[in-house]
Amino acid sequence: MNLKEQQYIVTLAGCGSMTQAAKKLNITQPALSSYLAGVENGLGYPLFERTGKALRPTYLGELYLEKARKILALGEEFQHQREQVLHGYQGRIRVGIPIRRSPHLIPSALKIFRGRFPNVEVIVQEGNQRAMTEMLREDQLDLMLCNLVNQEGELEYEHLCWDPVIFLVQSAHPCCRHARYRDTFYHPWIDLREFEQEIFILQHPGQSLRQYSDRLLEEAGLSIPEDVSLVSFNDTPLSELVTPALTSVSTHVEEMSRTAVRLLAERARVPGRPPVRTLPVKVVVPPSLVCRESVGVPAK
Repeated sequence: MNLKEQQYIVTLAGCGSMTQAAKKLNITQPALSSYLAGVENGLGYPLFERTGKALRPTYLGELYLEKARKILALGEEFQHQREQVLHGYQGRIRVGIPIRRSPHLIPSALKIFRGRFPNVEVIVQEGNQRAMTEMLREDQLDLMLCNLVNQEGELEYEHLCWDPVIFLVQSAHPCCRHARYRDTFYHPWIDLREFEQEIFILQHPGQSLRQYSDRLLEEAGLSIPEDVSLVSFNDTPLSELVTPALTSVSTHVEEMSRTAVRLLAERARVPGRPPVRTLPVKVVVPPSLVCRESVGVPAK
């Protein structure tokens, strides 16, 4: 940021003398006089009245000095902030993170980060990997945490950790009799082929973990829906377009939220008005099931 003009004019006003100002600015008097003349010619009006060797601001000069001092103060503030940014003490970072991982990672990560960089603003964007990848390409994110399924050529990747994919089953399930402990596995291992003709509840096709799950089922030689059935959470337009079309269970979050607010309002204690309801009630908002080809339902 070059504020030489403002610095020269403010110094001239402070010294009230071309000679003293030139000495303070460490330039020659003719060079400073020529510079001032150029500024005044550009403005079309003198900034100083010359009385002998003394300089006094004109009315326009007073207006200029008022603004110039503010500009110089802003310049000093910027230089301080620049140093903070260059040394990593101030700035902004925009981070994308999967919705399901955010509650587990963000609180602890932010606590550590804030302790080391208290003046760096952190903006967290939650979403699925496909949407966040587009945001990264369009410079709406600086980085994102994701499951690495396929590398995009124009992006840089840094491996942080290995995260196992685990299918869960009830301990009373008949297939549990095939469970074995194996080296490098933290949990009992069961051959996925033992679950032929079973129903798997998985994420919808847009999520990276679903791609891992599909790959594992394919490597085990299990076909959908001939060998296993798939059910996903939260029906989306994509669920009907994939092959086979995906059966989905949807929870009505908005209706649950409206019901919760209404129930709280009924029990609220407002001065001058008794609660509408004093006894607790149980409300069930049932999910919706949409059956499609992934459970063997023929396509319409």
